[in-house]
Parts: sequence; C-alpha cells; structure tokens
Amino acid sequence: MSFISIGFMFIGAVMGAGFASGREAWQYFGIFGEQAYFGVAIEAFLFVAVGLMTSYIAIKKETTDIGKIIIPFESKFLETLIGNIVSIFVFSAAISMSAAGGSLLNQLFGIHRAVGGAIIVLLSFFTVIGDFERILGVFKYIMPILLCMVVALSLYIGFSYETPENLNIETKPSLMASSWPIAAAIYVSYNVMATIPFVSQSALRAKSKKHALMGSFMGGSFLALLGVVLIFAMLTDPKLSDKSDLPMLAFAGKIAPWAQLLISIALMIAIYAAATSGFYGLYSRINIKGVNKVNIAMVLAIVAFCVGLLGFKFLVAYMYPIEGYFGFIVISMITINFFRVLISNRNKQKKV
Repeated sequence: MSFISIGFMFIGAVMGAGFASGREAWQYFGIFGEQAYFGVAIEAFLFVAVGLMTSYIAIKKETTDIGKIIIPFESKFLETLIGNIVSIFVFSAAISMSAAGGSLLNQLFGIHRAVGGAIIVLLSFFTVIGDFERILGVFKYIMPILLCMVVALSLYIGFSYETPENLNIETKPSLMASSWPIAAAIYVSYNVMATIPFVSQSALRAKSKKHALMGSFMGGSFLALLGVVLIFAMLTDPKLSDKSDLPMLAFAGKIAPWAQLLISIALMIAIYAAATSGFYGLYSRINIKGVNKVNIAMVLAIVAFCVGLLGFKFLVAYMYPIEGYFGFIVISMITINFFRVLISNRNKQKKV
C-alpha cells in the first residue's frame, strides 16, 4: 500500500456522517465559535501523533491485534479484555451511522428512519464479509471523491451563504464536552479507536515504514483541513448549525437543489464508509469455533440497525463523549507502549 491509500483508509475510518454533515464538527468544535479553530489544531496534532505511534507499534511488533498495540506490557488477559472493549466501542460507529442514514433520508424525503438505516447496514454487511481487501478496494476510489465534494461544498457555502443579521444566539455544549480543549480531545479519543484496526492493517501492508508513517500524517492532516472548512461554513449561521441534525444538508437546502443533491451523495458515501469501518472493527476480531463468520456479521448488522433507531443526534451528544473518556485511557496506553517499543528497538540496535 502507498501512503496515499493508507491516508484514505485513515480518513475513511473517521469521516462518517457526523463529520461530513457537520454534526460532529459543530458539536465538538463550531459550537465554541472562533475558538473552534484552536480545537482543530489540537485535533490535527493528536490524530497525527496517535496514527504515527500506532503504525510504528504495528510494524515493530508485526501485529494487527488491537490489544497488543494498546497494552504496553505482556498480559494475555488484558490484551484480550481491552481489545474486546475497544472493538465494541468501534462497532458503535456502525450503530451511529445506521442512525445517520435514517436521519438523512428522513430529512430529505420524509422517509421513515428505518429505511435509511437498513440501506446503510446492508451495504456495510456485504462489504465487510469480503474482509479488509474488499474494504481497501472500495475506499481507495470513494474517499478522494468524498474529500473533494465536502471541501468544495463547504467553501461554496462559506462564501455564498447570506449570513442572517442577528447572530446572537445562546449555544449549549454537551455537559460531557463543555470547553473547546476537552471537546477536541474527546472527539479525537473516541475516533482514534476506530482507526486502530485500519492503521495497523495498513502499516503491515505498506510499501515501506516510510509510507506507513506518511499515510498516518496525511490522514490526520486532511481531517484537520476538513474540520477548518466545515467550521468556516457553519459559522455563517450558528443558529441553523445548532438546531440541525445534519447542518451541511440544511445549509445546502437553502442554497440550491444541486447543492443539496451533492451533499446528500457525499453524506451517503461518508455514512457508508464509517459504518463499514466500525462494523469491520468488531467483525474482524470475532472468531467463534463452529460458527460461520457470515452469520456473526448478520447478527451484528441486526444489532446496529435496531440500536440505531434511537436517533443520530442523541448518539452524537451522549454515546460519543462516554467513548471519548475511555479513549483517553487508550491513547495513554498507546503512548506508553510506543516509547517502550521505541526504547526496546534502539537497545537491540546498539547490541548489534
């Protein structure tokens, strides 16, 4: 894999409906006004740092096992426990994207939320059962298109949208992410867990260690760029951004039918990509003797669909912050593990 392919896999694991639609970008960044851009700077640093550390650990340990990448010491029990917990949290992306698919079609056409959720779950199911190679084959084509569409539409909205005269509104951040530094850190911490399976798999398939590390750098940097242009667009009308389940869709609807169509296509691609990455994070880890993995995937698909009916805005505001606080523990352990592996590798080189 080249660094470009690795970068797109990184982006695909993170950039779901919440980000592409502006819902997460608003909830964790834009809601703080101009301070949002400081939050994006923190986001960029953390994504790049954790991506580089994950790639390095995967290469040096020659493993894609989530537990081995996170736990900084030898403990089969803890590796299994933490690996399973993280995989379940990663799977929550499939749940929230099922909800997002339902919200999108409901907001566009008034169709019941269950329809959009079912479509996303089915698409993800058929991609995941083809394993990592099928996901890679899909992502390397759809992610460049998605990036271009979201950046172009965000800039168009930011420069062409007629800003309302009265922008004095009171916005209320989530109680679990009440300030911009905490919100930015939480956003990265819950998304980092989704990147671990893909970054580690990509690192071992990379053309070289340099490509693996450059891919992580590219992925984190591009996510920051997307954050900047999304916030730029949404701050033109904070009231609309705050009240909408899918803010960018709401903005596009006020500009022109063609803009709404394009952002809708971009959102469906983003929803599908993130749902697939979340689905794969748990599916790839489960291996029950005597049980066909396709049957396991079917059960996971049903769970994602049913829980997703709770609604996307609810999941973003409450489920994500809970995962984010657990993600702090994960990032801390990856950091410790990185330095442990780095020091161990340098000691080996000195002995040689």
